[in-house]
Amino acid sequence: MENDIGLMETQLELKRNLIRDVLGTIETLDEKEHARKLRRQMKNILGAEIIHENAENLKFSIDFGNSICFGAFFVAQLTLENRSECELVPCVHTYPISESCRWTIFAEKNSLEILSSVPSNSSAILMMSVPKSLLYANKSLKVVVDAEFLPRNAKKFSPNFYAIVTSLQNFGEIPPPATCSMSIDRPNVERCDLAELQRHESANRDIFDLAQFILAAFECRSLRDPIEFSEFREKIDNFQCFEHDDHRLLIGDAQFTGIVLVSKRNCPIERIYGESQLIGGFEAFLNSKFH
Repeated sequence: MENDIGLMETQLELKRNLIRDVLGTIETLDEKEHARKLRRQMKNILGAEIIHENAENLKFSIDFGNSICFGAFFVAQLTLENRSECELVPCVHTYPISESCRWTIFAEKNSLEILSSVPSNSSAILMMSVPKSLLYANKSLKVVVDAEFLPRNAKKFSPNFYAIVTSLQNFGEIPPPATCSMSIDRPNVERCDLAELQRHESANRDIFDLAQFILAAFECRSLRDPIEFSEFREKIDNFQCFEHDDHRLLIGDAQFTGIVLVSKRNCPIERIYGESQLIGGFEAFLNSKFH
């Protein structure tokens, strides 16, 4: 009897191991297929390549090619543990979210790159404006987000990237925006509502109060559709806000092309990464509406 029980336990353990192996294989195949689909999606929508390297140095490289890119915007959440600091470089535009978290953007020749400096256990939202000199040059524009971390913390790297790049043949026609997103499962990401963020970011309270979420926005639709705005305008730190009902549009000043983040107002921080969309190419649209 004892031998029978032992045999059953052994067989059960073998079955468990087999199930684990099969599930692990399926999971790996799913990840690879997801990566392949993601690369195809990036290339089809943006004409861009995305590179997913090993866990020790996860890099997303998006090359927008030779089209006239009229706007690019990225939102990323980083939840890292025990990561080493990145070396900051001279930048064209730096938008500090907090004293402990800073995003640096710099342009060199015909490329534009982003480097991040994010300490342990932190989250951040990146706001990026693309210098017009790069957009008008009709040359390759490359955006790189590069994060270094320990292999055991690879699962803690949790970005969602959203980008919409509008390529214009002329100023008379602005095509409907296309969307592209990239996400990795992010375990144990704490929710952070607007009030918590404002308490943490008291130095930037004016910006948060104005935008209701750094940037707030309107319904995502074709730019050909009419959008009515009230006359309310306010300018803080070189950013201009146009308000309409429950949505707000925040754009760059004259030195940068217009950028917008589309989100639901007053939604929690964690939720914005799953539902946000980004729109670029608003300068001609805004000129026609407000000038």
